[in-house]
Amino acid sequence: MIKLGKISFNNPVLLAPMSGVTDEPFRSSVKKFGDIFTYTEMVASSDILKTDLQSIKKLQNSLNNNAIQIVGRDPNVMKQAAILCEGLGTSFIDINMGCPARKVVNSYCGAALMRDEELVKRLLDAVCNSVKIPVTLKMRLGWDNDNLNALKIARIAQESGVKMITVHARTKKQMFKDKARWKLVKIIKDSISIPVIINGDIVCENTAKLALEESNADGIMIGRGAYGAPWLPSKIKYYIDTGQILSSPSIEDQMYVLLNHYESLLSYYGINKGTRIARKHIQWATKNFSNSASFFQSICKEISPNIVKEHIICFFNSKTDFSMSSI
Repeated sequence: MIKLGKISFNNPVLLAPMSGVTDEPFRSSVKKFGDIFTYTEMVASSDILKTDLQSIKKLQNSLNNNAIQIVGRDPNVMKQAAILCEGLGTSFIDINMGCPARKVVNSYCGAALMRDEELVKRLLDAVCNSVKIPVTLKMRLGWDNDNLNALKIARIAQESGVKMITVHARTKKQMFKDKARWKLVKIIKDSISIPVIINGDIVCENTAKLALEESNADGIMIGRGAYGAPWLPSKIKYYIDTGQILSSPSIEDQMYVLLNHYESLLSYYGINKGTRIARKHIQWATKNFSNSASFFQSICKEISPNIVKEHIICFFNSKTDFSMSSI
């Protein structure tokens, strides 16, 4: 059992914070399948301090059983952002030191912070000492294979008061290539006393089991494995709790999940922006079916929500023998 403030986890399976993916519609879709703890998308600490009241309220309304992940490199700005997030009612605050995206590391944020251990110490001290709610950390194994300093960072984090660490078992240089090295996380887990969560390449029950066995972690975090499959975190959680494998949703049910998610995106963002954002989710949800490429090309040409929904229904109808007269 892991306890972080008012939140308790038993065999935790967490949905990773993913920029451009884990918005409120996606988190809601995941939660429909089970009580999975989720994070907001990564939010720049400087942006939080500049955010207008309407956006602040929108963020606040999305914090039911969610944590905010913040990214930045200035200890004072991160401190002020953490104080604001605490005031919004977030369950806890997660610090991003794992994002490998070029625009993030070029700003010396995300995974780039792992190259400056002194700055990491000052930043974590500033945030942990500024709020009463728990502070957690997400990082990678290091910058590259010559700089595997995740253990040093983990010890710094524990000394600063961080309550839980998630490790993506790749370096920044690896991005999302090669295989995640879960066994290296065991060294971290065995060297500190705070909970450690394993992340990277967890896409099914078998990989979840292997990741836990090789890392000795206290729980798992699922990221890209949930693309197009919002039921996956709950499916893996069920397996960890019971040792039994749940069937994936039927093709018909998968269609309904996608249609409901599509409607949520339109409602949340508006038709124009929602239509654009929905395209990647539609692509992920259909990529394993035959003729998905041509289907996706047809979707990208459409701007009418009703026509897009008709295309989705026709596509899924072609994959099974069920029929539908309406949505």
